[in-house]
Amino acid sequence: MKFKLMVAAIATSMATTAMADVNVSGKVRTFMESYEAGTAAALTRVTGDTSRIKFSGGEALDNGMGVFFNIETGIDSDEPGATTLGNREMVVGLSSGDSSVSLGRAKHSIARTMDQFGDIGHALGNIADSVHDGQGTRFDNGAYASTSVGPIKASVEYGFSETAGTDDTVAYSVAGTLAGADVKYAKYDATGDTTDMIGASVKLGDATTLKGLWSDTNGAIARSAGIDQKLNDRLTAQLGYGQKGSADGYAGGLTYSFSKSTMVHARYSDFTGATSADDVKRIAVGIEYNF
Repeated sequence: MKFKLMVAAIATSMATTAMADVNVSGKVRTFMESYEAGTAAALTRVTGDTSRIKFSGGEALDNGMGVFFNIETGIDSDEPGATTLGNREMVVGLSSGDSSVSLGRAKHSIARTMDQFGDIGHALGNIADSVHDGQGTRFDNGAYASTSVGPIKASVEYGFSETAGTDDTVAYSVAGTLAGADVKYAKYDATGDTTDMIGASVKLGDATTLKGLWSDTNGAIARSAGIDQKLNDRLTAQLGYGQKGSADGYAGGLTYSFSKSTMVHARYSDFTGATSADDVKRIAVGIEYNF
C-alpha cells in the first residue's frame, strides 16, 4: 500500500511539473440568427462564431531567450463535430526580447490585419470579411519571424508548398504609429495571386474608435470602415460599411458586457453582392464567454 501511494505521489508530481507552464484559454461565442441568402427565404438557425480553445506555454532559456508554443483549435459551438487539433494554429518557436521565430501553421499578415482593423468587433456579420480577401487564411508548413525596433513592428511569413514544381508563398507586414493612429501595411504574394492591404485605427478620446481597411487583390479594390462607440461602461455600439466594385454592405451592432469575460451581442448586417445570388441579410443575438 505504501509503495502504491509513493508511486501515485511521484506520478502526480511529474504531471504537475509537466503542466506548470501550460496555459488554457479560449472563447465560446454562439448566435441565434435570421439568415437570408440570395433569393431564398429567410431561415432561423444557431450559428457558432469563431469559438476556440488554446493551449500555450513555454519556458525561459539561457541568454535571455525563451521557447514557446501555441496550439489553438476551432470549435463548432452550434453543432460540435470532429475537428483537427491545432487547425487554427500550431507553432513552436524561440524568442529573444521583442523578436521571435517559429514554425508550423498560423495566420499570415493579411489575415491578422483584417482581425485588427475589421468592423463591428470582428464578429458575425462584419462587412470587412465580405469585401476583402484573406480573412482566416493560414500558412501550412510555414516559417514565421517578427521583430520590433522602437515603435516599428515587422513580421514575415513564408509558406512552403512542399510540392515539386509549385511555388512557395510569402507574406509580410510593417506596423507603427502615424499622427496618433495605428497604421499597418501587409502584403501577400503567391504565383498569380497578390494582395496589398493597409489598415488604420485611431482613438478619439476614451469612448470612440475609428477603423479602416483598404486592399488591392489582383487589381480589385476594396474599402471598409467601422466605428466603435462606448455608450457607457458596459454598452458599446458598432457600425460598419464596406464596398468592392458593385458590391457593398453595412452592419450595426450592440455589445453589453456583464464582465471582462462575459457579454451579449445584437447584430444586423445587409450585404448586396455583385449579383442577387450573393446578397446576405442577417439579424442575430448571441452570447460570448472568454476564458
